[in-house]
Amino acid sequence: MKKFLVGIISLSLLLSSCKPHDVRLAERCLSSTVLIHMKVAKGTRRAEGTCSGVYVTPNLILTADHCVDMSMEFSKDVYVKEIWIRNSYDRSARATVVKMSVVRDLALLKTDLKGNPVQLAKDIQVGEECWVVGQPLGLQFIVSKGIVSQTNVPTFMFPVNHFITTATVLPGNSGGPAFNSKGQLIGIVTMSTSMLGSFGAAGLGIAVQIDEVRSFLRHVK
Repeated sequence: MKKFLVGIISLSLLLSSCKPHDVRLAERCLSSTVLIHMKVAKGTRRAEGTCSGVYVTPNLILTADHCVDMSMEFSKDVYVKEIWIRNSYDRSARATVVKMSVVRDLALLKTDLKGNPVQLAKDIQVGEECWVVGQPLGLQFIVSKGIVSQTNVPTFMFPVNHFITTATVLPGNSGGPAFNSKGQLIGIVTMSTSMLGSFGAAGLGIAVQIDEVRSFLRHVK
């Protein structure tokens, strides 16, 4: 009985010690993440879209190319009129596209609203924690947690390295960051398996992994 009580106390202490770390990590991830709002036009018609992104320098935000490049939508005469970003402190500003890669599905935005840049991870490993932040289904600054399920996975749309995560990812998470347990960037969300009908109902996330991100950001200051 005494050993059992000691075990319970030890477990409770372990859990309590983990909780503050998770809270601090979530706060750090949120401080680097932005919500992206696009105003789209086709002739006289207007529409809006939402995505997510992450600061990689104080004035540059990394996101998915398909969020801000309407040529990815296979629709003629559609263009983005305005891009707005909003940080976790509820401050907003305009942003403009300064670099794009259709192949990697990555884009870089410039804004006057300074933010907290994320640190890039050196690598990514199967089984490590994965934290995703964004605005799934329009819900703002949602944090979800899972693990990295597989790495170096090509997709049918983008022939570059992706990883799969069990962290819940839904439409609106596109362009948002995926962090490891140190708060370092390990990838950018590009799609969710929830888009694949009943096969993808679990909402697994598919993200461009950090080696591709590093290549895209080469020479960026």
